Amino acid sequence: MTTTNYTIQSPMNTLVWKDTAVTNTKVQPAAATSDVTHMEFDNTTNTAATYYKFWALATGSVSLGVTEPYFIIKIAGSTKQYMTIPTTLTFTTNLTYIATSTQANDATQVAPTNTVGLTLIYSP
Repeated sequence: MTTTNYTIQSPMNTLVWKDTAVTNTKVQPAAATSDVTHMEFDNTTNTAATYYKFWALATGSVSLGVTEPYFIIKIAGSTKQYMTIPTTLTFTTNLTYIATSTQANDATQVAPTNTVGLTLIYSP
């Protein structure tokens, strides 16, 4: 996994989280309340759809197949998609995510065949 986190110099104290190798391993970029304003999903290396799953919990509180995701985003194969959230999407405790090749919330979360990416713009 390759991730970077840096601040955009602005009055909003906005951070950018870029993960260039999202898999079925839980990642927690923010350990507190986060207001997400933009997401970029990169599934250009796969012909099949990838499902990005998000929880408003710490990684240790997420049990794959048991803990229902906060939301799931399906990204078609061979595409890069963007989501801008003008009023913010607030994760009140933490933010955790994975990427899988299956939509179902079961204990077997198979990683996408090829590397996928995720970029988040958020304020702590």
